[in-house]
Amino acid sequence: MREQEIRLVHEAGVWVAVDVDTGVSAHGGTRQEALTSLDAELAAYDDDGEGIEDTEDLRRELGVEADGIGTDADDG
Repeated sequence: MREQEIRLVHEAGVWVAVDVDTGVSAHGGTRQEALTSLDAELAAYDDDGEGIEDTEDLRRELGVEADGIGTDADDG
């Protein structure tokens, strides 16, 4: 298992999660949404540093909605 550094930034009501090593980022209305979206984006990211072409299909397959996932009042 590799060590992974993730940065979370909250700005203008939006959480952004960034994987520092790859530069892959995702956002959401809560920290959990941003992290869940980042997981989906990283799953789409292949070993060559190239994203896969159809991330929308992958999002649907993983059950991740583009506009966020649920709500978590404790994350705001």
